[in-house]
Amino acid sequence: MYKFFILLIFLIPLKTISQQDNTYYTGVASNADLEKAKQDAMKSMLEQIQVFVSSSVKRKLSETNTALNETTSVEIIAKSSMQLQDVQEEIMKDADNIFHVKKFIARDIVKKIFALRKQKTIEHLLLAQSESKKGNIGTALKNYYWALLLTEMYPDTISFTFSNGIATSNLSSAIANEMENIVRNIHCSAVKKIDDEHLVWKYNVEYKSKLVSHLYFEYFDGQGQTQGEVRNGEAKLTFYFSQEENIEREILLNVHYAYEDEMDELLQLAHSVRINNTIANTVVFTLPGARTKPNTGATMSDTHTTNLPAPISTLLTTKNFDEFTSKLDSLVKKNKLITGSAKDFESREGLFAAIIDQNGIVALVRFEKQKYYNAKNMSEIDITHYAGMRIIWIEVLK
Repeated sequence: MYKFFILLIFLIPLKTISQQDNTYYTGVASNADLEKAKQDAMKSMLEQIQVFVSSSVKRKLSETNTALNETTSVEIIAKSSMQLQDVQEEIMKDADNIFHVKKFIARDIVKKIFALRKQKTIEHLLLAQSESKKGNIGTALKNYYWALLLTEMYPDTISFTFSNGIATSNLSSAIANEMENIVRNIHCSAVKKIDDEHLVWKYNVEYKSKLVSHLYFEYFDGQGQTQGEVRNGEAKLTFYFSQEENIEREILLNVHYAYEDEMDELLQLAHSVRINNTIANTVVFTLPGARTKPNTGATMSDTHTTNLPAPISTLLTTKNFDEFTSKLDSLVKKNKLITGSAKDFESREGLFAAIIDQNGIVALVRFEKQKYYNAKNMSEIDITHYAGMRIIWIEVLK
């Protein structure tokens, strides 16, 4: 079945299309380009909503600790306050072929959207508390985080009393604290070795002495970060360390809490705004082993260097995380490098690996003949020294 859409151009007087109605937020714009007129009218309408949002946001920011500044908060919250199907439109074309566009949305609809957002925030918080008591930690963390995102898309403070009796209107900080408290109370203990060849271990995962029913996470498996899952209190973790590297060591497990693939557009918007304001989500546990850990590493302070390819040398000059990622993206776009995880390459032989944290590049490694070397001086290193850090594998193109 075919659907036909007809653009109705209303030949009505200009004074009608530009008149103001106190029951609506209204934006009016004129342009020979219809799409430009529509964009400008929408922008004008949003500016009116921003005026409504602004006073509440100023008060909220003075009382709470959110991830947004005032300007960003007002703009983002205003844009998030409406659904496109609720925005009405009138179009007029005059004798000079100029389009006059009016965009408007009822003030009551905007208020209702915010009221529903507040209600949804509280529902997520109540569900998070309930699920954490049952040991459904993955679901609890997800609902806490989604409640946190919604509070930052709400123009005013929201008061809430947690199950421990603590009442607060500073939900951004309170929710983050709740999430971090949950993570601190997650414990992993090795139960038994399942497979000697790849060091597969079975672990019990508990929260406050109760088995965790379900949880997603990632961890360093000896080659890079890999995904894992807890089901009914159990997790199988596979490691790719050689028998010579079979040592007792600490492993960092990063708990998932965002669940981006399940988010609606509003949550995705809020998540994108606070993407760099992460929650402390690391659990430290022990991988049993037979040997003591050698004291080797590949720090960026090593002075003796070998000749490195020009693109790699360029990466080493970067001073922070943003500069590193920007330079790396630029080199990839110029077909100087190919990057990915260890599993993205047929073989790691001859590849470089950049080990990075939030401050930038920590170390540069080269993989040759099944061994890891400091790329700057080709001394052999223990890659487990960087367990829990992000590793980007790099192939230099000729």
